[in-house]
Amino acid sequence: MIEFFKKKKKTNPEKKIKARTINFDVANQRLKARNRQLEAVNQQLVSEREELKKRYADLDTFKDLVQELGSSLKTAKVLQTLIKALEKILPESASFVYAIPSPDPGRPSNLIYIHSRAALGEKYLDCVKDNIASSFDLLPAPVKRKEELAKWIHGKFIFEFIEGTQDNKDAKRPLSSFNVPFVVRDEVLGAINISSSEPNLFTEKDINLVHTMADAAASTISRLRRLLQSEQSRIASLVESLSNGVIMFDLDQRVTLSNTAAQKMTGLPERGFYLSEFTKLFKENFDKKVAGVLRSGELFHIEEAVLSRFAYEIFIVSVMDHEKKIIGGAIILHDITYAKEKTDILKEAKAKDEAVFASIGEGLIITDDQGNIVQVNEAFEKLLGWRAKEVIGKKMLDVAQKVDENGEIIPLVKRSLSRVLSGEISVGKVSSIVKTHSYIRRDKSKFPVMGVVTPIKFNNKILGAVQVFRDITNELEIDKTKTEFVSVASHQLRTPLGSMRWYLEMILNGDMGKINKKTKEALEQVYESNTRIIGLVKDLLDIARIEQGRFKSQPEYVEIIGIIEEAIREIALEAEKKNVVIDFNRGKGAKLNV
Repeated sequence: MIEFFKKKKKTNPEKKIKARTINFDVANQRLKARNRQLEAVNQQLVSEREELKKRYADLDTFKDLVQELGSSLKTAKVLQTLIKALEKILPESASFVYAIPSPDPGRPSNLIYIHSRAALGEKYLDCVKDNIASSFDLLPAPVKRKEELAKWIHGKFIFEFIEGTQDNKDAKRPLSSFNVPFVVRDEVLGAINISSSEPNLFTEKDINLVHTMADAAASTISRLRRLLQSEQSRIASLVESLSNGVIMFDLDQRVTLSNTAAQKMTGLPERGFYLSEFTKLFKENFDKKVAGVLRSGELFHIEEAVLSRFAYEIFIVSVMDHEKKIIGGAIILHDITYAKEKTDILKEAKAKDEAVFASIGEGLIITDDQGNIVQVNEAFEKLLGWRAKEVIGKKMLDVAQKVDENGEIIPLVKRSLSRVLSGEISVGKVSSIVKTHSYIRRDKSKFPVMGVVTPIKFNNKILGAVQVFRDITNELEIDKTKTEFVSVASHQLRTPLGSMRWYLEMILNGDMGKINKKTKEALEQVYESNTRIIGLVKDLLDIARIEQGRFKSQPEYVEIIGIIEEAIREIALEAEKKNVVIDFNRGKGAKLNV
């Protein structure tokens, strides 16, 4: 193994240290430069990150704005939503003033709305108003309504602070300001002014973002206008088709629509007048009632109001939006002239009917289908001792109990009223002279009664019943007297008639000497007539017994042919005088018993 050894050179330590120091300084300088570069990059990244965050925040704000605008149904709400979104992205000192004729029902069109965290003076607001007017003038020629809105903005306006207050002592003027017109499809709807008393407050990015948001709001407002116009057209067509008069008005009581019927009734135009022109047509002053309806939303009803020679029923109602907020009202006129005339006629007829009803001398009761008393007359009160107000609604069967000849209470199911209401019989008799029933009065006394019950029908359905009854005490007494007279008279007649018959039999039998044939025939006819009279007297006595309930029927066969021949013989002389021939052919062996 061969080894080679190289001789080492001698080095200077100081030079070596110095060289290393130089290299370290160079590296250190490079590191510092690199750090500076990294710091610059980091600062740029932080700036870009903050800008990105701001852009994301703006995008989120814009997204929220679009979503809220999509659900908005009123112009005022759309603009307030826009302002809230702008407040998130613009400096706190910014003030927002928007001027747009409000199409929302119930909102005046001459309002300029203001959102400001600081108090604003009259000079500040006048400058803003002029700036908005100039923004209309600067719009290109094809844009519609710009002259109309420029003229509109120079009119008399009311400043309404949605946020902030007005302080006319404040002399500040806007030092930063820009306008954003609401333009959709070459039509300007209004404009918004964004301003501040601080100079150079808004950047180009702020202005561009506001324009983007305003365009979204303008599209929503345009859509709402079309929807509102469509809805107003639909409502107008509906109101116009009504036969009743309809007058619609806003919160200022300015009439926005009056249909043809209302125009004919009042002589007023279709729109453009205040409600006071309508209310002064009537004697009744209901201006306060209209104000109350707009305040509380409660319906107000006037049963009858006279205008000229016509009578109207009037309803005053509030009109609300989808949020249940009152945005106006409506008056409905219903012509009741014809109905009132008919009602007056019916009232007069009813009064006459009631007078006739009350003047009827017999007791009269009207019941419903359940037997409950609906109406009674004065005779009912006198006969039974009950006042009308005490029995109305009660059952007739409970108010007046009925007893038979023996004093026994008649069951309800057998009462004529029950049987008529159930349809068992069509007409029911309360009682009769022969079979007398009695009603029990309130004081428990009784009186004999006679009457009739008939149903009240409509379309073959029983709706109730009418009962008429009377006290027959006097009639029973008269009938009793008549029966006694007939009985006495019949008995008195039987004695002389019996004597006549006895003497006639003696003469016909020859007990008083002979009589010629002609005389005998005449006496035989007298005898037969006497026999018939005696039969009639017997019948009268039977009738008296029947009425007194003392007659027992004993039917028997009677040979009727002999009766017919006897009747022919009685009228033969009279028939002969008048040249009338009576021919009766009985036939051989004919015999007829009845």
